[in-house]
Amino acid sequence: MKPSEYIAILQSKVIIDKDIAASLEAIIEEYPFFQSSRAVYLKYLHEQGSFRYNSTLKLTAAYTLD
Repeated sequence: MKPSEYIAILQSKVIIDKDIAASLEAIIEEYPFFQSSRAVYLKYLHEQGSFRYNSTLKLTAAYTLD
């Protein structure tokens, strides 16, 4: 994922689909303390009504600073 694509996601100019979610998962795996990518991925899971939302929420909270 290019930095400009990531910035567009953060600015809510792009609707997150499965491909973007997979890219976010790859970013999270490579950089586990990258808080904004975790938050965006969590938002995607919430919008999709995923069963993984609650467990990911707890993990995101653990990796997030104040």
